[in-house]
Amino acid sequence: MNGLNVVQGNDPCISAQISQDHQFALLEFRSAEDATLALALDGISMEAQSDGTNGTSNGASAGLQVKRPKDYIAPAISDDSEHMDGVVSNVVPDTQSKICMTRVPIYIDEPQVQELLSAFGPLKSFVLVKDRSSEQSRGVAFCEYVDVEGATDAAISALDNMELGDSTLKLVRACVGASQVGAEMSVGAMSLLAGTESTTLEHSRVLCLLNMVTAEELMDSDEYEGEWRQDQSWCLATTADYRQKSARMSRKSAPNTAASRR
Repeated sequence: MNGLNVVQGNDPCISAQISQDHQFALLEFRSAEDATLALALDGISMEAQSDGTNGTSNGASAGLQVKRPKDYIAPAISDDSEHMDGVVSNVVPDTQSKICMTRVPIYIDEPQVQELLSAFGPLKSFVLVKDRSSEQSRGVAFCEYVDVEGATDAAISALDNMELGDSTLKLVRACVGASQVGAEMSVGAMSLLAGTESTTLEHSRVLCLLNMVTAEELMDSDEYEGEWRQDQSWCLATTADYRQKSARMSRKSAPNTAASRR
């Protein structure tokens, strides 16, 4: 990823932890945009090494799999920047409507890719990933439409798996997690987390709450303190309600227990 026109600085990947069986690795990037770019590598074919690693020798004929963690929840981020008619920005921020297009033939130039995407509506932003030094396309593009509700799904539905030259295009929403949440976590997201369990963990009375605050809230100490007090009150109220329900259930079961003893 070094040397690409959409990467700021060098070495966007700051850490990598490889499993003992070398079946997967956990990667951390400097920014969310760099992590989104790395997702474009999903399905890429790796050249086989002399020691029998990589490529189809490891049984992964589908290529390299790059995905976000299963419990990842993408924040509801919207691009509120002003848009001028006829002007297409070359900066595509990470929003829910950001589209990632991969497997673009490298001989297809930027105006041609932009023209193909514009068939479904005016573009608000668009960038073709290139090498900074050679200006050679890397076969990956990102875009967002002005009409996000009408054009986004239409473009993905029409262009995904479409044959272009000697390749087959792949289009997906670039910034989608297990569920989308805004300032308040949605019921679907809470249900998803509540249904997630691991058989390798011991039972505990400690509850871990994730994604309780956003990055913007952490920058404002007053806002963060307000959120912290609100979350604390919610936890205390939930605990008290749980104890009351447990006490009622215990009282209801007590006569049945006494009757069984007689």
